[in-house]
Amino acid sequence: MKKKHIWAVLFGISLIMVLALVLSGHRLLKERKRAAGLFSKEHSFFETIRICGQGTGGESLSGEKGDKDSSDDAALPDSCRQEVFLHSVNDGEGWKVYIPSDLADRSCLCFEHFKKLELKVLKADQEGQEDSRDEKDSGGETSGETGGENAVSVEEDDAPDPVVRSFMNGDWIRWSEFPDGALLHAAAIGWDDRTVEETEIELHYAREIPTLYLQTSSGSMDAINQDKTVEEEGRYVFYTETGSKDASGRCRIHGRGNSSWKADKKQYSLNLASPRSVLGIEESEKFALIANHSDSSYLKNRAVLDIAAACEMPATPQTVYVNVYFNGLYNGLYLLAQRPNAKGGSVKIGDLETDNYNAAVASGEIPREDTVPSSSSSEQAEDKNAGTSGQAGGGAAEAGELFDIIDLMDDAGLEIHASSQESVPDNISGGYLLEMDARYKEEKYWFSTDRHHFVVKYPESVPLREEEYIADYVRKAEKAFYQKDGINPDTGKSWQEYLDLDSWVRMYMLQDFTAQWDVESFSFFVFKNVDDPLLYCGPAWDFDLSMGATGLGSLPNVMRLSMWLRDHREGWLTQLESHAEFSKALDDFSFKVFYPAVERWLEESDSLISSLKSSAAMDCARWNEDNDFEESALKVRNWLDGRMAFLKDYRENPQDFCTVTLRYGFSDMDIYVRKGERMEFVPVREYGEHLYSSFRKKYGEIDGWIGEDGQIMTEDTIIDRDQVFTPFAD
Repeated sequence: MKKKHIWAVLFGISLIMVLALVLSGHRLLKERKRAAGLFSKEHSFFETIRICGQGTGGESLSGEKGDKDSSDDAALPDSCRQEVFLHSVNDGEGWKVYIPSDLADRSCLCFEHFKKLELKVLKADQEGQEDSRDEKDSGGETSGETGGENAVSVEEDDAPDPVVRSFMNGDWIRWSEFPDGALLHAAAIGWDDRTVEETEIELHYAREIPTLYLQTSSGSMDAINQDKTVEEEGRYVFYTETGSKDASGRCRIHGRGNSSWKADKKQYSLNLASPRSVLGIEESEKFALIANHSDSSYLKNRAVLDIAAACEMPATPQTVYVNVYFNGLYNGLYLLAQRPNAKGGSVKIGDLETDNYNAAVASGEIPREDTVPSSSSSEQAEDKNAGTSGQAGGGAAEAGELFDIIDLMDDAGLEIHASSQESVPDNISGGYLLEMDARYKEEKYWFSTDRHHFVVKYPESVPLREEEYIADYVRKAEKAFYQKDGINPDTGKSWQEYLDLDSWVRMYMLQDFTAQWDVESFSFFVFKNVDDPLLYCGPAWDFDLSMGATGLGSLPNVMRLSMWLRDHREGWLTQLESHAEFSKALDDFSFKVFYPAVERWLEESDSLISSLKSSAAMDCARWNEDNDFEESALKVRNWLDGRMAFLKDYRENPQDFCTVTLRYGFSDMDIYVRKGERMEFVPVREYGEHLYSSFRKKYGEIDGWIGEDGQIMTEDTIIDRDQVFTPFAD
């Protein structure tokens, strides 16, 4: 009898527990439905979708050794996550998703307020589908995981996969098994197994390119994108293209650029809290995220810096392409580059700034307790053009803010703008980083010579005695090489006692070969190290306006056949070429080092272009640009190859060429064609040659060219003598 009572009690308890669980489940389901209903009144369910890495959700990427949090870090995100959100199209009418290389083969699908997500391919981009198959056939990268029962597969015919794939929150997905560029039908299934929202998602994913995830303290980039002087703290993490975590830590980020800042796709300065070796780049703190917004090949800056490095040009920035995600949203394909910075960038020279600080503290000009030397100094002013700046904070550079600016002009009209700091170290021979900058009046510290204005980029605050020293040194050098015999009559020193021959020869060739529009106007750097008597030219930087892109418009053929520096950019470099020693060194370097470096780059560029293809497509989709990457990349390759062939031939046989003068309204442009050969192009839009609209309005449209003898230029026009052509409009 007792046993029966016991069993009855146990049965009763079990029944109560089951009923409680059922009621609890009903209450939970009811609560989920209520929460989902409230959420859906103001939001799309697809806003909650996150594509996450394996560690996201549990792994904190908040910082590493050397990036210690301070009491000021309360606003910083507690971690930087390997996660991606969907991009809304037309206020939620549709969505795009951009999957980075590290998540393409295996990622976790996370969402809230609905039960499951159903995906079906509506339309497969033919090219993307073929690329996916090629990868399969060639045994392309895979994660080693099958992806489970929910892994997506694509049929081998051209029709979209009609199979509906269902995913619960937390399921793993392999995006790379969808066709790249596919249009997906997506349905959010509610807790009652009914569809609560439907949409279309355009899918893009990258291959072979690493990823930068950056989380700002505000959780947004709006303030930074509205004002490039606004700077935010944040946390970052890099992942390799195969999914391995690379460097991570704390950082600061702000905008950069002048005309480029007007573009929708912005450029940024990334300042790490402490030096890191990032994706194979040597340990650095100061980086630029170069947008390449005006270069649909994405290759120009990379090609120039690769060739410069191969030629051992001093302080050449190291680079790597990255797909960038700000606060989980894809911002595009960028070239991550060390900045031409003497403090945490690519320029390695003596730390004169810290020496200045110590001298000022020792003399009492700066109270010892006011500031503490720090690598995270105030550098915002630098980023107007080239980027030697970084972040706000204490330190030697900030100490410069305690001093006034002194403006001096000598009897010859030469100017110096320097800090009023009086205390300097005993040795002020270096290091100095200078930039020839046509926007010098926007900067604090600069000086003039007879022919140029130099902005002092380092030290960031330069005392008067130091600026007088470096200004005098540069002026003496200039006076030397502007003498016919190359000797400064005041000092008796030759120009080679002031300038490093090799670096100036290398820069001449790089600027002339690429037909760099801004040569000796912007981003043209010179540095001098401590206890070194020579001024070095470098690093190379900012070649957006090169290889046919100009400040006037697109002139690829005209620039390819020009003697750019000699005919159109009179300055230091062309003056140096007038000296026999320089000219001989230039010829030797060109044929023995430079041209072979270009040839190697061209040989290796196929793999680089291939690696960029999917990321370039993603970038174009993100910024609603036509994807002409492969065509543009081919044009860059062909331009470099054609430019090299022309310069080789002309430098060896100048007597065999005729001068063709194109009489544009603003100036004459000379090009060179072998005597007796065809023009092969006409400088009109049909051949890729056109001026910007502002110049067309001012000087007129150009529909053709007519010679002095009345001959209309065609691509078949034979050039058998020097000729002058004038443009005309139909």
